[in-house]
Amino acid sequence: MNRTTRYPGTSLYRSIVVFLLAAALLLLTAALLRPGTALAQLNPGSIATSSVTLAIRSVGDPLPRIQCTQGYTASVYAEGLSSPDGLALSPAGVLHVAEETAGRVSQIGPAGSITPVITGLASPEGIAFDDAANLYVVEDMQAGRLVKRAPNGVTTTLATDLEAPEGVVWASEDRLYVTESNIQFVTNPLNLRTRIAVVSSSGTVTRVITHTPAVSGFNVTFWSYAGLSIGPDGLLYVTNELSGKALTRTVGSLTFTLYTTDSIFSVNPAAGARTLFARDLVAPEGLRYSAGGEFPLYVAEEDIGAGAGRLSRVESGGSHTPLCTGFFRIEDVAVDRQGNLYVSEDSSGLVIRIKPKDQVWLPLILRQ
Repeated sequence: MNRTTRYPGTSLYRSIVVFLLAAALLLLTAALLRPGTALAQLNPGSIATSSVTLAIRSVGDPLPRIQCTQGYTASVYAEGLSSPDGLALSPAGVLHVAEETAGRVSQIGPAGSITPVITGLASPEGIAFDDAANLYVVEDMQAGRLVKRAPNGVTTTLATDLEAPEGVVWASEDRLYVTESNIQFVTNPLNLRTRIAVVSSSGTVTRVITHTPAVSGFNVTFWSYAGLSIGPDGLLYVTNELSGKALTRTVGSLTFTLYTTDSIFSVNPAAGARTLFARDLVAPEGLRYSAGGEFPLYVAEEDIGAGAGRLSRVESGGSHTPLCTGFFRIEDVAVDRQGNLYVSEDSSGLVIRIKPKDQVWLPLILRQ
């Protein structure tokens, strides 16, 4: 019998082992560096990572860094997204996401598959569906658009020249509401403006509420409207993304400080009036009611400090408590009919599912 096949200590055997180990290492390295992995999508400059170990995760994997109360658990629902922002569920229950830097809206299918359904957008943010499965998306640009995609795939521009719109919600056959804020394009605090507009099915835009800064010396109170949702009382509920964040604006030699803890307003668009609903959330962005459109209200707090995101639960009286912590920067939240919550994590390229404790597990292929 040939000694090279009988005794593994020979040079031929060692060469084969070395070759196989090298090939396995090469394949592992290629998998880790492929575009779209959580590590490749991470923006290290946006979060504090000195004490955090970042692990590559796959669809369905648990995320132990996210700690939730009330028995909720977190897992990866989709990965490899390009700055995921707005979230919306179609009438059939299929989750869609706006990928801001890729300029598209994508459908998330079974096992985390990603299928673009609208492309060629500029900085898409808020998305929403109507009951007929038409999909709407706004572009967060100085002269942004409201774009509509019909179920047959035909895409049209419904409105133009919106002022940096961030949120959109469908209200009825002839009404969508959109938030606008020019804060990212304006230096002089006297020129800041944030609004809520109603857009008709024919594309007519009417501003129903507008707010400008309240200036007292070098202190400025300003609200930048971001996410919005329709409450069980029929009012709009709107987040102020500046809540809890001190910003400065310099005009010549003068520096102004912008600060407020006003977090969520209820808005009566017919009267053009707002009422403060909740305080002391930090950088609230997307918000969504539980299944059936009832309280509690879930709010994505984008950055509570050092790039850390938080998901909070808000009760009907405006009180709020953290539901889940340990996120990186987050943008939006959606809730399905089974009570699952979905959170878009901008810095990692993940959409994360937050599952209630008492929910029966289903295979990935059936989760839609």
